[in-house]
Amino acid sequence: MAWAFQSVLVTKPIPIDSAETEKALIHLTLDRNVTAIDHFDQIQTGDTIIKADAIFVRDHRGRHLLDIESKRPSEQVAEVAKEFLIPLWTISTASLLEEPRSGNESEVWSHRDHAVPVHLRMQIVAELGRKRALGMSELKAAIIGFKSIRRSILALACARVVQIDLEAAPLGPGSIVRKGHW
Repeated sequence: MAWAFQSVLVTKPIPIDSAETEKALIHLTLDRNVTAIDHFDQIQTGDTIIKADAIFVRDHRGRHLLDIESKRPSEQVAEVAKEFLIPLWTISTASLLEEPRSGNESEVWSHRDHAVPVHLRMQIVAELGRKRALGMSELKAAIIGFKSIRRSILALACARVVQIDLEAAPLGPGSIVRKGHW
């Protein structure tokens, strides 16, 4: 059964039918280089319409067709991408499970629906604007008058307001937080 994926990078919910696709979309949403994720259920080439179920990823280099190792795009869609010189963005199943990034992404993404008060958001952004980068504990110590600061920082990472180093050891007090560059 399919469900839909939504993030700040997609204009309309993307239907997904596997945990690998969802994990890849989370991974791409939290990747600071990715600027947009689009889904097309059909692609028109000339007079032909192809049933696509294709996901395209945009970054500073251009548009790419998402190729998840466990769920390859159809041959027709791959041919269209080749015809229009759209490179594949291949993500292996193993890379989606690499630690500590996989666990960090899961933890961050679990806070995506946490509501962050505007004043707290403003304090976090202002503090990061002054210092460029802070450890999570330093940022929390600089914020006054709010509870759930850590959860709010993680929620702001999902909204791409802040950027957290997800490659380092499991998220903790020393995790580096920067103002988002979006």
